[in-house]
Amino acid sequence: MTEGVSQFVVSGSAARVSGLERAAKVMVRDCGHVKARRKGVTDTIGRLSVGKLGSGTYGIKFRSMNPSESIGPTMAVDIVIIRDENTMVLLEHSGFYGRFEPGLTRTAAVKAAAKLQEALNGSGDS
Repeated sequence: MTEGVSQFVVSGSAARVSGLERAAKVMVRDCGHVKARRKGVTDTIGRLSVGKLGSGTYGIKFRSMNPSESIGPTMAVDIVIIRDENTMVLLEHSGFYGRFEPGLTRTAAVKAAAKLQEALNGSGDS
């Protein structure tokens, strides 16, 4: 498989989840503007917006590009963290060797936020 989406759910006390949310904010603040070059490959990390989901949404995107290859990114990873009440979802969408559809990140994040809201409201089946 060259492209996929994974998600992880963390739930806990307000203090625990607030600490994780602070870490997500720092991740975006400190990593949302990185560019590095190595042996003809350019790696970038930038902020990623998927809209406002839950009570807090944070995202970054990593791209590794080799200009000599016209297939697209040799590696792409989007990370989205969504908080709602005392639960957080970390969504990771990754692709390799040009197999990456960036629009899938927002679609997956919207679905994850909806499932999270259903679960919090007690109407989820999962």
